Amino acid sequence: MREPNEIIEFDLSKHQLEEKLNGMMFETETNILVVKIKSELKSSPLRCNVDISSMKNTIQLVDEMVNGTLDKETKHRCIYCLRYHLTKYKIIKFNDSDRKWYSEAFPDDPTFFPDREQKQKRESKPVQPPDPEPQIQKMESVEEWQKLVKEKYWALKHTADENFPGLWFSLEFQLSVKTILNIKNCTLPFIGIILGRPGSQKTLGIELMRKEKYTYYTDSFSAKAFVSHSTAVSKKELEEIDMLPKIKNKLFLTPELSPTFAKKDDDLKEIIGIITRIADGHGYKSDSGAHGGRGYTGEWMFTWIGAAVDIPHSVHKLLSTLGPKIYFIRVPKIQKSEKDYLKQLQGDEFAVKFKRVQDALTDYLRTFDTGPQLDFDKNTNLLKMPWNAQKEDENSLVWIIKLGKLLGHLRAYAPTWGTKDTQGTEYAYAMAKVEEPDRAIEQLRNLARAHALTQGRNYITSEDIPIVIKTVLSTASIERVNIFDLLLAHNGTLNTRQIELSLNLHEHVAHRTMAELKAVGLVNLDEGQHGNSIKTITLRSEFKSFLDKEFRKLREEFIPADYSEYLKKEKVEEEEEEEEEKDQVASRILPPYCPDNTEPAAEGEEDKGLRGNFSASKTEVEPKPKPRPQETCPICGEILDSNPYWAKHHNCKGEGMTE
Repeated sequence: MREPNEIIEFDLSKHQLEEKLNGMMFETETNILVVKIKSELKSSPLRCNVDISSMKNTIQLVDEMVNGTLDKETKHRCIYCLRYHLTKYKIIKFNDSDRKWYSEAFPDDPTFFPDREQKQKRESKPVQPPDPEPQIQKMESVEEWQKLVKEKYWALKHTADENFPGLWFSLEFQLSVKTILNIKNCTLPFIGIILGRPGSQKTLGIELMRKEKYTYYTDSFSAKAFVSHSTAVSKKELEEIDMLPKIKNKLFLTPELSPTFAKKDDDLKEIIGIITRIADGHGYKSDSGAHGGRGYTGEWMFTWIGAAVDIPHSVHKLLSTLGPKIYFIRVPKIQKSEKDYLKQLQGDEFAVKFKRVQDALTDYLRTFDTGPQLDFDKNTNLLKMPWNAQKEDENSLVWIIKLGKLLGHLRAYAPTWGTKDTQGTEYAYAMAKVEEPDRAIEQLRNLARAHALTQGRNYITSEDIPIVIKTVLSTASIERVNIFDLLLAHNGTLNTRQIELSLNLHEHVAHRTMAELKAVGLVNLDEGQHGNSIKTITLRSEFKSFLDKEFRKLREEFIPADYSEYLKKEKVEEEEEEEEEKDQVASRILPPYCPDNTEPAAEGEEDKGLRGNFSASKTEVEPKPKPRPQETCPICGEILDSNPYWAKHHNCKGEGMTE
């Protein structure tokens, strides 16, 4: 409800009138329209009575008032602005006859729509028809399809091994993550990151799948790109640049995530927070002062494959705090001989080998789509396979449960601190934040189901457990996994000396590690006798099954590789670059005559005094001069100025030196 003496100011920017007018307003108490024209055109404002009973009469009065003062185009925009705001604030009733007259007199008004249908037509975007159901020739027999898919699957593995040895390890994982999208009623997103040293072909598989349907690829992105609040575009246009709708029901591919995980702590926390939120599968919404609340809600399914060198400890710590919803797979290190490199050089060109694998992958995926049990889902535009839970191997499901519980303890965060000169391990610890295993068990089961589906099965068998084991041992911090492996190698019992010798750790570091393992609930700790530095840890009873031969067989001798050394190299290189930049900045701002250079300026060069050049940029910090030792006069003992000039001209009160 408007106040009786309210003054309503019109928005000039909507009609591009800022350059011509200083203001346009309506006084509700007197029903007078005030138009303030730029001073160079007219000094005093124009005032006009408004006929609140007729829009037509009011517009004609204003037309006569500004006629001759404003050019035709500006006058029309002024009328457009008037009509828009008088209608918006319901100052004048705009009846049908006035609307008809206005549409004929001012047909070019971009804010006027004679009828609702025309408005909707002009404002709305063209509705894109849903993707048509793909015309795929389905195979009639399920058994024949399963047999053919398995043949194509192993043919793809053979082609990958022949052309790019070591590629299959990551490609198998990527195929499984991609196929999660094809499981019917699976609505929990999966994020899988491949870890490997530079040149380990960890991104080659991503490039192979880049052009496949139902994928979204990007080389670089910011976490805020999922739901943008950019002020450079309008709120309606933001929907076109938001990344979250683009990855819905798709395989999201990001070949390089190392820069993302190397952000500063505050930025990293924000990024991981947004990623873990969208990993819930319920969309994402955020608020800003520019556009208010924006985002997307509802079921939001996607899978994500990324690649990085390794994961810093800060990321593991954040994941354990914000919610561990990202999974990793560590590519094993492959030691190549000179013969291997020679064979590589004498073989075909990279492009030829890449095309062979690409063709084999395409052949496999097209064969997969012909499955008679795969139904096209119009809501997601994806082929979906109904799951046969009754045929699943119960022992395999038990292993998934055990692995989910183990993962919770391996990646839990447990703060520890030194308690030297006290009883015990010399380290105390706080309550560990061990995740509930429910979500991890569900995610690992989905990965196993997808691995089964890649070979044509809609039920889990023991063949699908190795990829789950590799994922679990890769997702936890490498330090914890190394200790866990050492425990398994020593039949579940370790003492301080064994940890020191096997992992090359100092005694105090070994004690801290043992305290952490006890805090996360993975082992029991025997402190030993007071004064004895030898402590012993024993694997807790609920994890004894990992000592069995069955686990060693399912593990397939997988040892997760540690690539943290490459992170340290990158950090050292970055620090060296920063120091080099600082040196370059300092060299640019050194004056021709400064405290470190007491010689006069060269001939033809301006002498800018002891303090040098003050014209340097404010962002460039002048290096501080080195302090000089203070000198005293040998006659009177007075402290002399550090500058040789003033020392020379010192006028001693005794019989000392004078000028």
